[in-house]
Amino acid sequence: MVKNVNLLIVDEDISILETIGDIFQDRGYNVAMVDNGQRAIKLVSRRYFDVVLMDIRMPGIDGLETYKEVKRIIPTAAVIMMTGDSKEKLVKKSIEEGAYTVIYKPFNVKKVIKIVEEALKKPIILIVDDRIEDRETLRDILAGKGYRVVLAKDGYEAVGFSEKGNFDVILLDIKMPKMDGIETMERIKELRPDAGIIMMTAYSMEEFVEDSLRKGAYTCLFKPIDVEKMLEAIQKVRDLGKKFRREEQVEILVVDDDPNYRIANVLKAEGYKVSKVQTAMASIEEIQRKFFNVVLVKCELADISGFELAKKIKTIDRYTYIILVTGHASLETALKTIEMREEIYGYVVKGRGFDPEHLKRTIRRALREQRLAWDKMETENKLRRANRRLEELSITDDLTGIYNRRHFYEKLSEMTARAKRYKLSLSLLMFDVDHFKAYKDTRGHLAGNRVLERVGRIVSEEIREVDWGFRYGEDEFAVILPETSKKDATIVAEKIRKAFEKCKFDETTLSIGVAQYDLESDLDILIKHADETMYKAKNQGGNKIEVYGM
Repeated sequence: MVKNVNLLIVDEDISILETIGDIFQDRGYNVAMVDNGQRAIKLVSRRYFDVVLMDIRMPGIDGLETYKEVKRIIPTAAVIMMTGDSKEKLVKKSIEEGAYTVIYKPFNVKKVIKIVEEALKKPIILIVDDRIEDRETLRDILAGKGYRVVLAKDGYEAVGFSEKGNFDVILLDIKMPKMDGIETMERIKELRPDAGIIMMTAYSMEEFVEDSLRKGAYTCLFKPIDVEKMLEAIQKVRDLGKKFRREEQVEILVVDDDPNYRIANVLKAEGYKVSKVQTAMASIEEIQRKFFNVVLVKCELADISGFELAKKIKTIDRYTYIILVTGHASLETALKTIEMREEIYGYVVKGRGFDPEHLKRTIRRALREQRLAWDKMETENKLRRANRRLEELSITDDLTGIYNRRHFYEKLSEMTARAKRYKLSLSLLMFDVDHFKAYKDTRGHLAGNRVLERVGRIVSEEIREVDWGFRYGEDEFAVILPETSKKDATIVAEKIRKAFEKCKFDETTLSIGVAQYDLESDLDILIKHADETMYKAKNQGGNKIEVYGM
């Protein structure tokens, strides 16, 4: 039985909804069903789904347009398209857009179940790189190796994706415009402290590489990327994640140049998976290749002291617990171990005073502490995500999915202060729907809601990741455009106006006012200017843009 997997089915055919829904509910899935794209978009904006089964051809918003919006809201969702026509033009477009696969009606039920289960098993990789050639090349390589891949063109997009879904591994370029890889990683780590991040760079920037490792990156790969090294690093990060989730057997590495296998044998008898190497170099290679819960290090090796090796191991993998192995107990060893308690958990004696029970107890205590640390991290992550979700709900408009009026004032205050501090341009769009009241009175409340939902979608699609869209009133909206002149803001306004005009909701259109922030005034003046120009556009018949001061 499957547990805690959310599945959404979208199809106008009620019999298909009920048939597929019953099949997956019987297998333990949490199933939700809707009969059109608009309802699907509304539902995914409020609830996370692991898999979406969606018909391509639907009334209103077709499956392809719905797919794009679903992936924008939940980038980690595996979206499987359904169709009864193998020649359907939207089939090819769906695959080009990144749909997981297409299945054809009438269904082979076993095949559908198998496809969904395979999709859930595939790890999800986020590739963040401003060079489209680099990210698409890596996508093709990883997709060929059985990974599901999501692409982000910059740090802002990567952070947004990380807010909405969890990735098994993130490949992150260090040198990017606007927000570099280090800052992107820090923001992602704030959202998901356990995120497995691998940095990438084409430059020899030792200080940046060291900084990224110190701040939580697993490793750094240099371009051109060595595919084998990349795959090894990805597997190592995945192994570490599985250990956190307790999906794999405990692994212990013994580093000892003594041919006496007594310690290893005791641990194997306890059911642990034990590996043994004789040199520090071999231990480093093993630790770089895979994750070990515990590493037992001989106090004095031929090529390095156990204390020095412990430091090196901790720089590679800070989650591994290290236990020193010494030939005999001494005050000096005990004091040194206490001094290095950040690196070394404890020590055991293997010589004349060897006590198998003490070894077992030490390992058990180390593993118990490791589990407690992971549990604490997981609890903190869940709490952080829950708090963030509550915060998001408090500042999001339920109907349109964009930010609400309360958050508008908070964000505008923040953006005007930033613009004033750094002498940056900042523009504001304010607009409302022409003839909306008449449309709603004629067509009804639900039809009016569909107009407002569409405006919200258009705003989300036409603005950049660094811009902010808001529902300001019943049919009034606002967009804050940082580092944007009123000339460039007018271009954005025209995109929004034209996109809504194409929707053809009878006589409804948009009247948009554009104003640029005067660094010497306050935000109330900016709002007043944008509002005045919006009403100027409205009074001239609507469906037009007016710019303050032009």
